[in-house]
Amino acid sequence: MPALRKGLPPNVEVDEFFFQAGTRLGIPAAQQSYISANYTHALGAVLQRGVNVVGQLVAKRVRDGATRYSLSCNPDITLDLLAKRQSKAVDFVFVGQVNSELPFMPGDGDLDAGAFDAILDGPQTDFPLFAPPREPVDLKRLFSGLVFIGQHKVVLGAILLDLFAVLLGNATALLPIFVRDIFMSGPLSFGALRAAPAAGALVTALALARWPIARRVGHIMFLAVAIFGTGTILLALSPTLPFAMGAMFIVGASDTVSVVIRQSLLLLHTPDQMRGRVFAVGSMFTGTSNQLGDFRAGAAAALLGTIPAVLIGGCSTIAVVLVSTRLFRELYQADRYEPAGHRPEMPVGAS
Repeated sequence: MPALRKGLPPNVEVDEFFFQAGTRLGIPAAQQSYISANYTHALGAVLQRGVNVVGQLVAKRVRDGATRYSLSCNPDITLDLLAKRQSKAVDFVFVGQVNSELPFMPGDGDLDAGAFDAILDGPQTDFPLFAPPREPVDLKRLFSGLVFIGQHKVVLGAILLDLFAVLLGNATALLPIFVRDIFMSGPLSFGALRAAPAAGALVTALALARWPIARRVGHIMFLAVAIFGTGTILLALSPTLPFAMGAMFIVGASDTVSVVIRQSLLLLHTPDQMRGRVFAVGSMFTGTSNQLGDFRAGAAAALLGTIPAVLIGGCSTIAVVLVSTRLFRELYQADRYEPAGHRPEMPVGAS
């Protein structure tokens, strides 16, 4: 970490695809070389970058005079790389770094010293491993996520604003009715209409990657939810299929802005030891709100008709935004993602 902050030598490049949230704020090299990949694609990402040095934490065991090294609990990518090297597909220097806290695990990851080009073994390279604290599981811990959310208006407001916006304004379940009964069209038109929110989300995500939101995040989040409701109203009033596609494009684009800001606020307003529990509660609300929104839309359409149901949903979403500006003033007035008084350096490209 100190080396990353000071700057690496010009002949050294470090690409990372996984690290603890918040630990690379203010480090341009880390942000510029971040690989957005999940673990199943990590091997391909490593190979694409032409890796020439592979470092691996290992556990050491001496038995009957023979020294063995175990890749311990992280053998998968390294074993695949070693297989590629054995088949002459790639070539790299393989360095093992002994850590006294790693458990020795047998199996394919149990290697002899000859598998390594170098071994780092000594107090200079040993260090305590990071691990989450082991806490007793009781009712207080079980509901601590809910308690934390209830005590922090920014987190509570961000979750509830998204919950009610999707619950009241989600019209996705009624799109087949619009295509078949209102626009008198077929499956191809339905596919285009259904893909319009994804197109809006994609374009917006690319724009946010180039021009990230760094200031007035509260105002922008509320505005995005209001635009989401407006897009729903435009869908209800759409005279043609292309107009409806434009409305759903707006819905997808505004929803992406809201989601990015909400997730960033939740990350930076939640302590490390609470983040998993808070995200579990948030995921429960956001995961169920879509299904409940579909049920609400279908029930309202059965009682009032399709267009009135969508129109009322969009208006209700805007009403929720107006009420929330009063109930959650701290969220509405938030200028940056991080809490007041905590001002880490913003990512490169932000302003």
